[in-house]
Amino acid sequence: MTAMEQVRGDARRAARFDAAMSERTAAFAPSVAAAYDFAGMHVIADIGGGQGTLLAEILRRHQHLHGILFDVADVAHRAGRVLRDVGVADRCEIIAGDFFAGVPEGADGYLLANVLHDWDDRRAAQILQACRRAMRPVGRVIIAERLIPDDLPSAAPVLLSDLNMLLLSGGQERTNAEYATLLAAAGLRPGRIQPVAAPYGVIEGFAA
Repeated sequence: MTAMEQVRGDARRAARFDAAMSERTAAFAPSVAAAYDFAGMHVIADIGGGQGTLLAEILRRHQHLHGILFDVADVAHRAGRVLRDVGVADRCEIIAGDFFAGVPEGADGYLLANVLHDWDDRRAAQILQACRRAMRPVGRVIIAERLIPDDLPSAAPVLLSDLNMLLLSGGQERTNAEYATLLAAAGLRPGRIQPVAAPYGVIEGFAA
């Protein structure tokens, strides 16, 4: 059993973990919502979206969008309060499920924020492939993760996170080139990489 599975098996530890993840997401959510171009999109599916912190901010700023919050049942059911507090619950559907088994179909964008770094390349590619199968022909994945800078001193905090992810879940932080390789392996065409609130960036992948 991995450390992540042990956390999910303990309700008190899981609640503390989810609170920490929401706090971390809140730090970069406004920059993603403000900087990324959501024009021309109608439905955003937040895959592994936790309690909805990022999706709520995106829907608040972009009134034309409708959202889908997708996560395991014991996490997803807590997203309703966050979405109601922000005033976007009427534009968002909450669906419980396992992204390795499949994700909701037909969205324009599949948002993966702090998800892929939890997994090794094989499992991360499976998540991306599930999104690729579900997305519309003109759809895209929108990955929000830490970027590893080219200069080593600036990269130190992200490299420390890389070590933490390896020990906690067997995952990893990735370079821009590694994300491009991962997207291609999942049948997706790499798009642009847009820095947002440091050290985070948005990495695009389009239907190939």
